[in-house]
Amino acid sequence: MNLIKCPNNHFYNADHFPSCPHCANTDSSDSTNYNTNESDINTSPVERNIEEMQSQNKHMLAGWLVCIDGAEYGKYYPLFCGSNAIGRGANMDVQITSDVEISRQTHAEIIYDADRITYSIVVNRSSNPVYVNGAIITTDTDKPFPLQDRDRIRIGSHTFILATFCNNDFSWR
Repeated sequence: MNLIKCPNNHFYNADHFPSCPHCANTDSSDSTNYNTNESDINTSPVERNIEEMQSQNKHMLAGWLVCIDGAEYGKYYPLFCGSNAIGRGANMDVQITSDVEISRQTHAEIIYDADRITYSIVVNRSSNPVYVNGAIITTDTDKPFPLQDRDRIRIGSHTFILATFCNNDFSWR
């Protein structure tokens, strides 16, 4: 790398640019055509990045499931906005391979609703029971069961605590 400082105190790589690209010289070797539209001109890069992240909020952290009992003791699993499938299979969002009492495919789903800032759990009808704070969650309804921060969730032979990150004090909205 041939790092050069121009008269305006900008640094640039002379191996790639014959003159300082920061000084608006038109003879730059970078011939990339950067298309813009009206919304780009009026929107800062930070605002655009936030908008993109919000549209892809599935990858925004919502909380964690922390194992407090079972073979995965001490392990934590990140939960993201939207649905988080729990099971033994490799395609699960929360994969617990050490427990044969947990279904390979979706045993349960923990859902974080970013619009309402709520957590809930839905249990697969063909699965072994799931307990929240000692109470069995019935599978005879498609209605999600509401969850609160620090609820204890037993799935198979494992017990987890729901540790919420998004709540009334903070959310990605």
